[in-house]
Amino acid sequence: SKQAVSSKEQEMLLCYNGEVLIFQLSQGHFAGKGPAKTPVLHVRRMVFDRRTRAFVQKSTGSFMLKEENSDLKIMCCNCVSDFRTGI
Repeated sequence: SKQAVSSKEQEMLLCYNGEVLIFQLSQGHFAGKGPAKTPVLHVRRMVFDRRTRAFVQKSTGSFMLKEENSDLKIMCCNCVSDFRTGI
């Protein structure tokens, strides 16, 4: 059964060039800095290991999103194509 994601935490997957990018937006804790007042975007990059037949984590990152000072907008949709690049 699939667990519901809390309203303070959202997670989305993106498949790109054989890798899986996992984006998690939360109001939770920032690594070693306590509770975050600003939304934090956590990104995990996963690749499939054919030998072990499992996904393994290749890299991670966390970014604090200060909306009032940023032109960055996060948008979520099910299917996107960029016709300029063919992606």
